[in-house]
Amino acid sequence: MLNYLIVFGITLGVTALFVPLAHILGKRMNAWDAPDGLSDTSHVNHVTRTGGIAITAGIYAGLLAAVFLKPAVYANRTVAGAMAGAMVVFVTGLLDDIHEIKPWLKAVMLVAACLVTSLVVNHVELTGLKRLDFILAVLILMGGTNAFNLMDGMDGLASGMAVAASLGLLAVSRIDHAPFAGMAQLVIIGAALGFLAFNRPRAKIFMGDSGSLVLGFSLSWLALTGAGGGPERIIPVMLVMSPFILDTGLAIVRRQLNNMDIFTGDRRHVYDLLHSRDASVWRVDLKMWGLGLAYSALGFSAAFLDPRWQAALLLLSWAAFGLGMVRLGMFEAVEKRRLPLPSGLAPEMVKVLVVDDDPNITKALAVFLTKSLKGCEIRTAADGFAAGQALAQGRPDLVILDILLPGLDGFGVCRQIKALDKNIKVIAISGNDTAKNRRKMKEAGADAFLGKPFRLEQLLGECDRLLKMGNPPVIPE
Repeated sequence: MLNYLIVFGITLGVTALFVPLAHILGKRMNAWDAPDGLSDTSHVNHVTRTGGIAITAGIYAGLLAAVFLKPAVYANRTVAGAMAGAMVVFVTGLLDDIHEIKPWLKAVMLVAACLVTSLVVNHVELTGLKRLDFILAVLILMGGTNAFNLMDGMDGLASGMAVAASLGLLAVSRIDHAPFAGMAQLVIIGAALGFLAFNRPRAKIFMGDSGSLVLGFSLSWLALTGAGGGPERIIPVMLVMSPFILDTGLAIVRRQLNNMDIFTGDRRHVYDLLHSRDASVWRVDLKMWGLGLAYSALGFSAAFLDPRWQAALLLLSWAAFGLGMVRLGMFEAVEKRRLPLPSGLAPEMVKVLVVDDDPNITKALAVFLTKSLKGCEIRTAADGFAAGQALAQGRPDLVILDILLPGLDGFGVCRQIKALDKNIKVIAISGNDTAKNRRKMKEAGADAFLGKPFRLEQLLGECDRLLKMGNPPVIPE
């Protein structure tokens, strides 16, 4: 027991100690978070996304401590392969956090990490067929790594979900006294908790891809070794990992149904849907953590059941989850989304002005908003002077404003709009998405900022929020 406490304490302590260093390095590398909007002022040009440095340092410190304290269990190819793969994953994520590398390069590096780990580790038996097991191991590592990455969309969420899943894997593995039970899971829990202290709402630092990918890879490795304990352990492990499996699987189905690229992100993950109905990030986090713990409890309970009952429990829980997501509107087609009007307003009273010097953009946005915002009047302008004329003819409720305009630029137009009426909401859009431009537009009074190219659903979400046309506004914690 003392060894377990030592490993947990070292992981927790190293992670927490490295967070300030990770923040300093993030500032020097200009690795700032670039949120979709400006509404939560604590997350604009103030939060670095290099927390993965601290998380990875904590995980490595914990694993090395485990190797030192229990070499007979942890000084082997399985741990060495996992550490080698995790380092490749960390470098991939850090490069993406700093330089936003090409998606194909990121995918190649992640596949390489999963291949290295699968080649080095001792054979994991899933089906009894070596080659098939190898392929499945690579797919599980790759899928689990990316599935966890999708969960990193809210302050504290991913860290808490990592703790919930690790507790479930720990409980399942302890039933058989598996060789990796205990310390490896405690390493993940310690790293996640050490980072959560700084990442809870309002977050002082984000884990970035360097953190979420490493945590996802580590959890997938633990799940893989747990499922390798025998056929009767596969479904319990799947139950523990269900929040990640289901959120990712439903995202793929949802994007296919909406004719979207499956690799293009959207804002209708489980936590997004909950947040659209509850503005408190803390309460959404608690609900999601509770979901993670519930599935961990189901996984632990299933480990004592007959395989047929395990399968029934898995199918029933997944069906219930899917039904809940349908009721929350996860599969609602974007083009069919009709936002209700603000209480007490007639349709003609909601006006939107689109200002952009590219006629193709103004036309596309006008058509999209006309279909999406029920009964609203959409007007367009090609420059700052035309925007001023439109404002003189009638004050809009919302202005979608490009920064680079002929004559008076978007910064000046925004200042004039706010001087005329502070209640007019402004969404700035620009192909030159830099921290400097975001800061200047915020100072000019913009309420949100979207970097081109942006998803139309992102724009719709900001219109929804700023006009208070259905979802509650985002209220800083």
